[in-house]
Amino acid sequence: PADLDRFDLILAMDQSNYRDIMRFAIRDDQKSKVHLIMNFHRPGNNEAVPDPYWDDDGFEKVYRMLDEACDKLIEHFSKHPVA
Repeated sequence: PADLDRFDLILAMDQSNYRDIMRFAIRDDQKSKVHLIMNFHRPGNNEAVPDPYWDDDGFEKVYRMLDEACDKLIEHFSKHPVA
């Protein structure tokens, strides 16, 4: 719960992580810090980052997904800095 006050951004990998984090977010300012990471790459899709262990090329696929999402995340916060 202290992380919701300490950090400006908290990223969840899937809906389950998101829900777990949001249970601790009491105030609106805390809730506004929590995002699904893939929504920076594909806004509004609420796409989960899959568990790479269940696919033969899973690690490469997850790496590519997160690499693209992180590029978009950097682009977003370059245009909209956190106050």
